[in-house]
Amino acid sequence: PQNEYIELHRKRYGYRLDYHEKKRKKEGREAHERSKKAKKMIGLKAKLYHKQRHAEKIQMKKTVNSSLGLRFKKAHVTHPELKATFCLPILGVKKNPSSPLYTTLGVITKGTVIEVNVSELGLVTQGGKVIWGKYAQVTNNPENDGCINAVLLASPTLHCEPQPHTPALTIFLQTQVREMVRASMEATCVAEPERFRRPSPTRHQVRFPQAEASDPD
Repeated sequence: PQNEYIELHRKRYGYRLDYHEKKRKKEGREAHERSKKAKKMIGLKAKLYHKQRHAEKIQMKKTVNSSLGLRFKKAHVTHPELKATFCLPILGVKKNPSSPLYTTLGVITKGTVIEVNVSELGLVTQGGKVIWGKYAQVTNNPENDGCINAVLLASPTLHCEPQPHTPALTIFLQTQVREMVRASMEATCVAEPERFRRPSPTRHQVRFPQAEASDPD
């Protein structure tokens, strides 16, 4: 991911010492500011604002009353070839072998095939497009462990999307393409030498028709 400087700084050095206190106070002030704003509004603007707040309150109640089951946004996915584990975002549940209903509801159990975002790994197709979606199979029981462990499957690419390459990656890809083209050209020249051989620069000889010798008889 690009332009995530604040997140990277927080990951390395942590939050500001007063970050959470400032955030708590700001959230506490918002209720008073909204109330003050709602009292002053009149006319069509007030109707639109109250309609928006009504929708927000309904959504908030749905969130509060939703089930308190474990919810996972990321999974620890192991790449079988690289022998390394990465924490990747989950895009969705592809298939749960336990029940079709679990697949519809998005319930993850052991053996479930999930779709993960692998754009951070930098996997590239032969056409130079970045792969950002692949399947992975869950190997543990998330209900007991409190986390999701999965193994990346050697499945065909799900989603490809051209991404802006870094200069180093662009140079590397250009070099690879040049080498492939050169190798294919050399192989063609060896297979068909006559086709690629230059004709020797010789002058065109013009031949005039010779007069036939007349018979003396």
